[in-house]
Amino acid sequence: EFLAHTRTNSTSLWYQPNEKLGFQGGFTYGNFSSQNSIGFLQGVPPLTGLLSTDQTIDRTYFLGVKLHPKGSLTLGFNGQFIRSTGLGTFTGETSTYGPLTWPAFSAEIGYTFKKLGRTVLSWQRSYYLEDLFRATDYSATGFTLRFERAF
Repeated sequence: EFLAHTRTNSTSLWYQPNEKLGFQGGFTYGNFSSQNSIGFLQGVPPLTGLLSTDQTIDRTYFLGVKLHPKGSLTLGFNGQFIRSTGLGTFTGETSTYGPLTWPAFSAEIGYTFKKLGRTVLSWQRSYYLEDLFRATDYSATGFTLRFERAF
């Protein structure tokens, strides 16, 4: 016997009170759960009545702001916060995974040169943190310099 349910929902908003300032925000939710009964042979006699359950709830919050303070200069910030909680169990055993947190952000500064294009310098930062198994935690920093040109 196998039973599974899944739900997802997402909302995103953008507000720009004037041409120099804009805001973005949103939320995403996802839920997956399953349950099944297992009967299989493992030696003698057969093992029956074992129950496997799995449930994951993911929540993502994100926000951003973009500024055009002066002329061709742009400043931007985007961030997200992901929280995933879950439980995977098999009769008689502890959970195989657990909650994790994953915040990340990006900040950028850009300047548009007439007839040439736009140059942007951005900085990204991310942290990955597991509550159950801390050995897989990590953080990362990245810098990007890009040139954009419209044809």
